[in-house]
Amino acid sequence: MEFRIIIFSLVTWVLFAILAIINGTIRDTTYGKKIDELFAHQISTIIFSIVIILVTYIFIKLTSPTSYQSIWIGIAWVLMTIIFEFIFGHYVAGHTWERLLMDYNVLKGRVWLIILIITAIAPYMINKIINITS
Repeated sequence: MEFRIIIFSLVTWVLFAILAIINGTIRDTTYGKKIDELFAHQISTIIFSIVIILVTYIFIKLTSPTSYQSIWIGIAWVLMTIIFEFIFGHYVAGHTWERLLMDYNVLKGRVWLIILIITAIAPYMINKIINITS
């Protein structure tokens, strides 16, 4: 994979991490105070999913990776997201491991997995859409 694409994908993922923290802060300081925590989590997930799609679209337009590279970028972003979530969430935010794992419980309405799925597939799917319309 081109060095330029690797660097740009890492910078884009760092942007995702910053935007995720901003999204969570906005949720916790605004609408999250007025509605049920689960509903706030679900709204926040939808908002951040849209952010991921928009940022990924810009990334794909600027870097033009191959389909194969797009698959690997999505996988790398998901792995970095999971690692960041648990390291930052536990050691910086102070959440327990149980609290961090709670967001993976779809049977209790937790929809965090949507973020991971979108992060994984967005580079490939957007790449395909851009190449079809070009």
